[in-house]
Amino acid sequence: MFNDTAKNTVFLPLLVRNNMSNPKKWYQSWFNTPYYHILYNNRDQSEAENFIKNLVSYFDISPDKRVLDLACGKGRHSIFLSSLGYDVLGVDLSNQNIAEAEKYSNPNLKFRVHDMRDPLPS
Repeated sequence: MFNDTAKNTVFLPLLVRNNMSNPKKWYQSWFNTPYYHILYNNRDQSEAENFIKNLVSYFDISPDKRVLDLACGKGRHSIFLSSLGYDVLGVDLSNQNIAEAEKYSNPNLKFRVHDMRDPLPS
């Protein structure tokens, strides 16, 4: 089952378990690690657009709805939702991700650093 490729693979449960000595903080650093970027390396805007098209179609979401993109990362899904006419708020814990996402802000697309465990302010 294991081959040369598997020897170089980092398994997420091991990574998380190794960071559990400080369980309140692992998620604050994980999204800026090389492992995270390797995991999401193959994700691009085209993949995000295809996913959102399928989601919007499946749930029949009308464009007059407001959308919260929780844990939005750099905003790939939020950006496309906004281009479809939705009023979108993307939130993420990572300052770096939100700084990147904010480059695409517009009147119908906002981004905010926010911890999903806390209520959103009105």
